[in-house]
Amino acid sequence: MSQFESHLPIQPDSETVSLLRSFLCPILEQAKDWHHLRGTLTQRGYSLAFQEGHMVIVESDTNRVMCTGQHIGTPLRSLVERFGRPCVAVHRGGTSGELSA
Repeated sequence: MSQFESHLPIQPDSETVSLLRSFLCPILEQAKDWHHLRGTLTQRGYSLAFQEGHMVIVESDTNRVMCTGQHIGTPLRSLVERFGRPCVAVHRGGTSGELSA
């Protein structure tokens, strides 16, 4: 079972969205593929997970789901168009998972 909460986060307030975009969007935009994206996020203290069909960004230290990709203007669909479908290891409940190696 996942270590992060199994529900989607609410839309962050505008200041939080602005901060998250300024930090995370360059990482998402510069990634070459899923492996590169996961490595860069890990170096910065985050991880990528999937919940209920949405990509979520998780803070590694706290396992807190910070936002969905859509919240910061980079929905899963846009990354799938660039990299292809991600290989996801699904958690036991079937509604969440993590990017496979």
